[in-house]
This record gives sequence, structure tokens and C-alpha cells, in this order.
Amino acid sequence: MKIRHDVTIYYHPTRKRWLLRWWGRYDPKTEKQKYYCKSFPTKKQAERYQAKLKFDIEPVELGDSTISLQSLCTKFLQAFALEHANNTTLIYQETVNRLLDYFPPNTLVHRIKNQDARAFIKSITMKRKGIDLLDQTIPVSDSTRHQMLLDNTVLE
Repeated sequence: MKIRHDVTIYYHPTRKRWLLRWWGRYDPKTEKQKYYCKSFPTKKQAERYQAKLKFDIEPVELGDSTISLQSLCTKFLQAFALEHANNTTLIYQETVNRLLDYFPPNTLVHRIKNQDARAFIKSITMKRKGIDLLDQTIPVSDSTRHQMLLDNTVLE
């Protein structure tokens, strides 16, 4: 998705006011970008506010477009390990291992789409403990999958 940063002014003849429109932050959850509008009685006021907005709004970068999933996970775990206990870091390491098993480690992060991430979450299964059967995996419910990703208390 293209992230827009433009701020535009135009005169609305019906309202007899100047409208200032600009794009806000991109929300990765909804995959949408908010669009704002404010009206002014004079063009000069609208231009002043536009100058202030252009100064305040920082372009939202998606990050380095050449970063691979492997390097992003490594950087994340290094930063995470500094702030959390070893056991918590090990739990997150297990989730990162699952992620790298599902996606190739050299995949560029910006190429992973929302549908791919959802497919990864749906693919999570639990291994049976202590049961020697041909099928060693159990499909899990959405709540268990969510718990495994956030809390990771039900890992293999």
C-alpha cells in the first residue's frame, strides 16, 4: 500500500470556507490510512495551519526495504533479551523459530502480506506429548493459537 503524506487546501464554494485535508498515520491492523479535514474562513489561516502540519507530520517509513525476516528477528530478540528474563526470551525464541520454519529466512519483510501472516497463524499446531501415534500434531482452536503467540505457555 502506498502511504500518502500530502496536505492540500481547496475552496469549498457551497460552504464558502477553505478546507485543509491531510493523511494521518497508517494503521497496520486495518491496513488503512486515516484522512483528516479541517475548515478555515480564510485562505491565509489554512496556509498557516498547512505549514504547521507539514512541519509536525513526519513521513511514516515502512523501514528498510531490504531487511530480511532473519535479520529482523535477530534484532528483535537482541533488543528483547536486554529487557526481559531468560525464560521469557526463550519463549519468544521458540515463536521466532516457528516463524522462520514457515517463511524462508531470507524473505524480505515488506513482501510478507497480511494474508501470509494469517496463514502462518492458522498453520500453528501443537505436538502431542507422550503419545506415540502416526499423526503427531493436533489442530488447535483460535484461542489456543492466540495464547501460543502471545503467552507461549502451550509450546511443544
